[in-house]
Amino acid sequence: MIDITVNGQNHSVAATDINNVAIELSIKPPFAVALNGDFISKDEYHTQVNSGDSLEFLSPIQGG
Repeated sequence: MIDITVNGQNHSVAATDINNVAIELSIKPPFAVALNGDFISKDEYHTQVNSGDSLEFLSPIQGG
C-alpha cells in the first residue's frame, strides 16, 4: 500500500499507476488528471504513482 492524496483527501491504495488508482477509487471516466500539479495525457495513465504523490481527477462540468 502507498499513501497518496487524491482530490485533497489522503488515501492508502494498492494501485501503482494512475489508471489503477482511478479504478480502485471508483473514479469514472471521462476525467483529466494532474500528478503533482502536472497534467498527464490519457496515453500516460500508466505512469507510476509513488507514496506522497498528489493526484487531482477533474471531471467535465456541463452548464449553460
